[in-house]
Parts: sequence; C-alpha cells; structure tokens
Amino acid sequence: MDVGVTFQTDPPADRVVELTVRAEQLGFSHAWTFDSHILWQEPYVIQTRMLAATGRITVGPFVTNPATRDPTVTASVFATLNDMFGNRTICGIGRGDSAQRVLGRKPTTLAQLDDAMVTIKTLAEGGAITTPAGEVRIPWVHDGRLDIWMAAYGPKALSLVGRRADGFILQLADPVILGWTLDHVRRAGGVRVSELTELLGVSDMTVRRDLEVLARDGLIEKVHGGATLASASSMDEPGFEAKSSRELGEKDAIGQAAARLVRPGTAIALSAGTTTWALARYISHVRDLTIVTNSIRVADVLQQGPGNPTVILTGGVRTPSDALVGPVADLAIRSLHFDVFFVGCHGIDPQAGLTAPNLAESETNRSFIRGARTVVLTADHTKWATVGLSSFANLNEVDILVTDTGLSKEDLATAADHIDRVIVAGEDGDIEFDSAENDNAGKNAARVG
Repeated sequence: MDVGVTFQTDPPADRVVELTVRAEQLGFSHAWTFDSHILWQEPYVIQTRMLAATGRITVGPFVTNPATRDPTVTASVFATLNDMFGNRTICGIGRGDSAQRVLGRKPTTLAQLDDAMVTIKTLAEGGAITTPAGEVRIPWVHDGRLDIWMAAYGPKALSLVGRRADGFILQLADPVILGWTLDHVRRAGGVRVSELTELLGVSDMTVRRDLEVLARDGLIEKVHGGATLASASSMDEPGFEAKSSRELGEKDAIGQAAARLVRPGTAIALSAGTTTWALARYISHVRDLTIVTNSIRVADVLQQGPGNPTVILTGGVRTPSDALVGPVADLAIRSLHFDVFFVGCHGIDPQAGLTAPNLAESETNRSFIRGARTVVLTADHTKWATVGLSSFANLNEVDILVTDTGLSKEDLATAADHIDRVIVAGEDGDIEFDSAENDNAGKNAARVG
C-alpha cells in the first residue's frame, strides 16, 4: 500500500525539503504540498528541491486548480519536472476553493476542471490538444507519464472523478473556507445554508459538512436550515487548531506589522496563541534574537528559521490553546527581562482589560508583563467586547496595539484613549494612531507601511 504525506508550504522552504527526505527514508511513497500562492509559498519551486534531494518519492500539489495558472503552463511544469527527475510527479487538482476565495473569486466550474485535466495530462504525456491555432503539443516531451488525482465532494464532482481522474482525493473540511464561514456567522449572528451556498459558490452538501465540523468544535450551534453563533461562556477555551482557522488574513497582516517592531540583537517574549504564532513566522529570519515563549508551536517555528535565534521555552502545564502555564512557567519568566513582550489574548474590554479563560494562563501573562519594557498587544477585531474568566492587564498597561482594519471606529477610539500607539494592519500598509497628543484617534493617523 502506498502512503503519502502532505506539507503546508510555510517558510522556511528548506524545512519542507528536509521533511521530504525524511519521509522517503521512512518509506513514504508520496509527498504532497499545498497550492495556494497567496496563503503559502509557491509549491513548484519547492517541489524542484524536493525531487532533487530524493531519489524515489513521488511529488505533487495537494491540490492545484485550473485558475491559478493556465493549464498549459501547469502541463509544462509537470513535463519539465518529469524530464529532470524521471516521471516522479503527480497532479492533485480541484476547483480552487481556497486559492480563488482568498482573492475574492469563485472556484472554477466542473466543466473548466474537466477541460484542465484533459489539457494537463495530454500535454504532459506528449499528446496533442486542439486549440484555435490548431493541434498543439510540447515537442520535447518523450515517454512522459502523469497521473491526475481529483479532489471532489458531491455527486457531480464524484462522477467526474470516475470519468476522468486516475485517483480520488477525499476532500474534507477546508480550514480557509471554515474560517470564512465562521466569520460570516459571527458578523451576522446567524446564517442560512442557502446563503453560504451562494456566498461561497459550493454545494449544499459542502456547507452542511463544514457547519457540522464547526458545530463539533463548539464554534457554532446548528439550527434548522442554518447555524447561529454558539453562546460563549467566560471559560470557553477553543483548541489551537480551532482558533487557527479563524481570521487568517487578519492574523497574517497583524503578524507582518508586529514583526516590523522587532530589532536584531534584542530580547523579546512571545505569549502562546495563533496571532503570535503568525508573528513568529515573520521574525524567524531576524538575526541575534533571544526569544522567550511559553508556546511549543511558536518555538518550533522560530527554531526552523534562518535567523538562528536563542529560543527559551518556559516549560509548564499545557492548556487547550497550547500555552505552557503554571508555577514552572512563572518561575522561569520572573527571573528574565525583555525589551518587548508580544501578547495575544482571549478578549479585550475597556473595563475588564485583557482577559483569558484560564487562571493559570493569566498569571503567566502577568509574569511576562512584569519583565517587559514594552508590551505589544497583537489582537484582531473579534477580540473586542469579549471577556474571559480572568483579567491579566489593564488597557493602559499596553504600550502598542497591533490590530486589523475590521476594528470599528468606536473601538479604535477607545483603544487610542488608553494605549499610546495603535497600529492598524492592512493590505495597503499600516496606519498608526498616536493617542499621546490627541483625544480623538482619527485626528492623528499616519500611514507607516
């Protein structure tokens, strides 16, 4: 039986190559990579290195789509890799739900997918396709071979798999689409299945399946014909995986903006959380950092980066959100001093301040804050008006807030009343609000990135 492994192509790319070599040594037959050029690094560049570093394993995207690249380009890429490395590629392909949706576009149709599969396989194997210019083939392809596996759900798509594909990829819940679905429910307070079907351009079956996943994680409550936002308590603590599918774009923008505050040769601390995890990916190249964190996931990202930082992991008891907390963590932190502490939180409220759903995590965050010269809060707009079980800081203990463009004008003004610097991270650059000289956040805004 063939057994494959799939890699998400987050930086650094060298790590994906190393894991591919290890996978081959362990007997894996296939190494797949995600393919969404905005969300992750370009897969075919990395696949060239993966193939060059191995001698047997088969490599391919999981999954590509007809829209990101012209199918003739995709065919030429596979033909080139096969010519270089001896027919060791495979093409996983689907409609492009994530890759297209992140650009505000609808996935391709099944008819477009059908045409693309024919084009890619025919050209990559040396055959000819019919175009307005007549028959076209890639002249340098000889003895090419390319299996195409199709990701599908729903009766029409599964029927296409049976007619056209060499293999079937069982496509389960897509974390990006889950994130969009959850965000839509949050903003509206509830949503109908028919709305999401139209909004996302996917089948009724897909929407119901994804709602089932979100309901199972306690993020929504299913009702007849749709879903509503789950009623939250102050002790609700979703796991890391559940939180990592939320507000992906916002967290990425916040991570990039916060990374610009990091200087080489400094001592910094990062709390546990999915936003600080996003930040870690953007500072892993910064040289000569000493970094203290109570997150195994953050430490893993930093240790794999090219910056060669000194990473100190606090130890402690792990929470559902993958934070290490408790007396062991607190004791390690209290003897240390940091130039900057980057902290996430469960909720933000003008009266309650920064809160967590876990008493021990609050105490660990307090220890971090006591040792920091500068406290930077990294929090997206959904954290506002949420109050967890335990407060660990007042708003005026925060020196800099890095948030996203979804924060309302009212909440932005409240933040600027209490926090010296507020940085709003966006696609067109960061906007900074300085409350030191102004009573109104809107009076003193400057674009900084």
